[in-house]
Amino acid sequence: MLRFGPAAKVADYEHGWAADIVEAVEGPIALTACVEGQDCTIGQDCSLRPHWPVINGALRGALAGIPLTQLADAPAPHAPKTHAPKELA
Repeated sequence: MLRFGPAAKVADYEHGWAADIVEAVEGPIALTACVEGQDCTIGQDCSLRPHWPVINGALRGALAGIPLTQLADAPAPHAPKTHAPKELA
């Protein structure tokens, strides 16, 4: 079982995947809530509903293919530069 946060050890991340983090923080990986059994205004008349499980599975598969060690080794992206008003600069 993976542990996250301050109690986690480096070894906990060696066998973890990006999907583990997303699911630990957000719950099941799904682009739409209706697929997870939540209410939808369209309901059973939705022509996209049968296709969402395929899309959600592909998304989860992609995230499950990214090891946490790869993310740990990647350089952090630089924050975008913002232009402060002259009076604040």
